[in-house]
Amino acid sequence: MNTLYVSKTGTITSLSQALSLINDNFPTTIILDEGIYFEKICICNDNITIKGACKENTLISFNDFSKKIHQDGKEFNTFRTYTVQILGNNVHFENITIENSCTDSSKYHQAVALHVMGDKVSFKNCDIIGGQDTIFLGPLPNDLKNRYNGLLLDKEIKTPILARHYFENCHIFGDVDFIFGCGNSVFDNCEITCINEHGYISAPSTEKEQKYGFTFNNCSFNAISHNKSFYLARPWRDYGASTFINCTFEKDIIHDDIFNKWNNTNRDKTCRFAIYNPQGLNLDKIVEFSKILSKEEADKYTLDNIFNDWKIKG
Repeated sequence: MNTLYVSKTGTITSLSQALSLINDNFPTTIILDEGIYFEKICICNDNITIKGACKENTLISFNDFSKKIHQDGKEFNTFRTYTVQILGNNVHFENITIENSCTDSSKYHQAVALHVMGDKVSFKNCDIIGGQDTIFLGPLPNDLKNRYNGLLLDKEIKTPILARHYFENCHIFGDVDFIFGCGNSVFDNCEITCINEHGYISAPSTEKEQKYGFTFNNCSFNAISHNKSFYLARPWRDYGASTFINCTFEKDIIHDDIFNKWNNTNRDKTCRFAIYNPQGLNLDKIVEFSKILSKEEADKYTLDNIFNDWKIKG
């Protein structure tokens, strides 16, 4: 095991510098000291663990947004705005805050904090802060792989078909579609905070053949606005799947319909939204294209079933 230490006063002073010292996929742990690391990060290697001193005082931050002009003369577009991008597999973050500081979505629109394309990627005790499109969980939908060919690098497009991601005891902030993508992703005991007046928490683009999409288990949801203006999910693509099990909701933050079909589409005919045992929600008006799970159905959403042979790193 290779271990690198990053500190503002040390030999290695940035996370980018530490990553540049890794030239193979040999398991490497990077210890990140307290501080604000204003840098745009791409993790291309496998088998990387990054541990912060504490999430309150260890921050990776950047400020790209979709309409900003890239050095190539084109707009950044959603998928180049990330603060942290993970292309490698078997990557683990712990005790760190990842932020895109462009959180005013009315001004900046899409501004990704965390962009995950690899498989077996996990986060423990992390804060992830953004506005619109805070977390992208790949791979890209198939139609976008063609659309962005030439804009994005090949390694950003050719990613695992069923990429798996795990979030434990994390705090995620955003407003519009702030957890989105095709990933097979579990959020366990996480806190989800809606930071604006209205929006959509998840926007899955799950592929048709994929059984699971986004699974929220024992999560708590809160917001600055209490006018029932947020939806739990809307389908970014036809077969988007989001499931909420044993979650707790602050009063009057979730729209009575709970789920949204995405305006001017027929995705309500194919999307897969489900909920079980919510605390703080009235299911009387839940939309017809969602499903209220039985206990037997909810019990099948185990990590073994969702992740198959991936055993979560402790």
